[in-house]
Amino acid sequence: MKGGTKTRTQQLRDAVKRLLIPYILSRGFQEDKREIFKPDPYGHLRRRFMRWNGKTLELLNIQFDKHGWPKFVLNFGIVPPEGVNTPFEYVKQTDADLVHLPVSARLYSSNRYLMRWFGFPLIRVPLIRDPTAEDIVRRAIRLFPQVEAWLREGKVGPNVRVHYRVSLGKPVESSRSAKGAE
Repeated sequence: MKGGTKTRTQQLRDAVKRLLIPYILSRGFQEDKREIFKPDPYGHLRRRFMRWNGKTLELLNIQFDKHGWPKFVLNFGIVPPEGVNTPFEYVKQTDADLVHLPVSARLYSSNRYLMRWFGFPLIRVPLIRDPTAEDIVRRAIRLFPQVEAWLREGKVGPNVRVHYRVSLGKPVESSRSAKGAE
């Protein structure tokens, strides 16, 4: 960092803090401060949020690139009232995180099959493709209604990809396993 200029990663993280996090909080989510298993104990790679929708718990996190590249993705899922059976244990609803869910989803910047995270383009073309960090975050905000549609109705938008994990035991009806796969 020369002369106090910020790296692109720092610019993007600042824009997420200024624009995306307040937007997520305005949609009824709150910061997830539960003391549960955290794959990122220092909070550098993920920001976690939760929201109650009746008896179900909706989870959302912002995942930053683990190698420090200037990009992020939104992961989300629903924890049913009866909790989740993982291959190793039963997890109560109040103790579950996205890693425990048999079905979760991810919002990408572009087509779900390309799996492009929200971030700066690899090749900079100053007049055509040189977005600011704020432009990238605003795109995530514009696509956020697809997150809401999946959480509320199970509708898979063009930028949402559903992820299935191995589940043991009786399938849970209130999860999105039956909906949104098509």
